[in-house]
Amino acid sequence: MALGNTITNNLYRYETGVGYAIYPTSFTSLTRGRGYWLYLTNVQPSTVVSVAGQVATGSVSISVPQGWSIVGHPFPQPTLLANCQLSNGITTQSWAGAVAAGWVSHSLYYWDQDRGYLVANVDGYGNDTSLRPWRGYWLWAGIAGLSLIVPVTG
Repeated sequence: MALGNTITNNLYRYETGVGYAIYPTSFTSLTRGRGYWLYLTNVQPSTVVSVAGQVATGSVSISVPQGWSIVGHPFPQPTLLANCQLSNGITTQSWAGAVAAGWVSHSLYYWDQDRGYLVANVDGYGNDTSLRPWRGYWLWAGIAGLSLIVPVTG
């Protein structure tokens, strides 16, 4: 059964300091580790969205610009946020260390269609402590030149 959904003009990514870019006029390919918004007008519980590509076999480093950005979880299984690290190109810190140093905010924010924005953080005071497949996360970085390092799990 065709639901009438199309990706053209319904897939968005956020460009720090610029705003939203729209597929295919502003970008034509997806990048591992970036977060995207996909808007579908006709969705059923059985709606399937598939993406072709290769699964990462090692840790993934995601560039994080200063300010707000959306990062995507690069693996098909959850990863504890506490296992992730951040690097400024010279020093690598645990998530908690990067928060204490002012590199990033304490929490990441993600969208849940039924509950709105939810919180992921390492201490369990949010809604989740893991990065999960098919979720994009709002992340605030206080300094330029960071990389979020997501370890392979399995």
